Amino acid sequence: GFRDQTGTLVNKENDLKYIRADHFVAGASFLSEFKAKFSVEGFWKNYSNYPFSVNDSISLANVGSDFGVIGNEAVTSTSEGRAYGLEFLYQQKLVKGFYGILAYTLVNSEFLTKDGTYAPSSWDSKNIVSLTAGKRFKKGWEVGFRWLYSGGAPYTPIDVATSSIKQVWDVNGQGLPDYNRLNQERGTDYHQLNIRVDKRFDLKKMSLQLYLDIQNAYAYQTTLAPILLVEQDENGNPVTDPNDPSRYQTKLIDNTSGILQPSIGIIFEFKVKSQKLEE
Repeated sequence: GFRDQTGTLVNKENDLKYIRADHFVAGASFLSEFKAKFSVEGFWKNYSNYPFSVNDSISLANVGSDFGVIGNEAVTSTSEGRAYGLEFLYQQKLVKGFYGILAYTLVNSEFLTKDGTYAPSSWDSKNIVSLTAGKRFKKGWEVGFRWLYSGGAPYTPIDVATSSIKQVWDVNGQGLPDYNRLNQERGTDYHQLNIRVDKRFDLKKMSLQLYLDIQNAYAYQTTLAPILLVEQDENGNPVTDPNDPSRYQTKLIDNTSGILQPSIGIIFEFKVKSQKLEE
């Protein structure tokens, strides 16, 4: 566990507890005569005993959804949050070679701030859509696609004024979040189209499957939280702010994500005959 400078297990002393989540779900579904299923569900989730950062005075649910290490700090089990919304699902089973699934989620996810008000959590995308469909043809051919959409995720703006102070930047080497504006900004909406073509060969003792998979077929790029950098001279040294010698001169650069990713593959499946055991 986390220890302070004296070696004390701080979070043990803080009587840290397991996160508690209470789920409430209600819904209905309908099966049609065309092998289709319609369903709708409403949900409400209450979170309690969530870790709350002592240093930053924020819930760990609001520190961001990027990969990284969190929790190596003093926390208390005092944060609370909630998530609620609706889920719609349409599922079409195989009919004349066609199949498909359409799912839509409307969600709000938020946690209490140090002021006792709710702020969006890092997973508060609002609208999430997934559409998967395909067609199976004769002679082992299959074509399918999946389209994904997610609303822009919230993020906390960078505190440029504090981050640009020389002593602060020399220690951290990156922009620091302004937790007084917790998750008040959002990235752009995200969507992508994935396409896949399969060809299957059934042989006597095995089957062979070839596929072409294209991720993000139209190469959509989403805009994430900008990145703060320090200006450098021709020798790579940080440049001092000409208006304030105690600070570095900084700049914000765009941060985008999303590339076209084609791939090909081969799948082998061997057929093994089962043998009955004689008594």
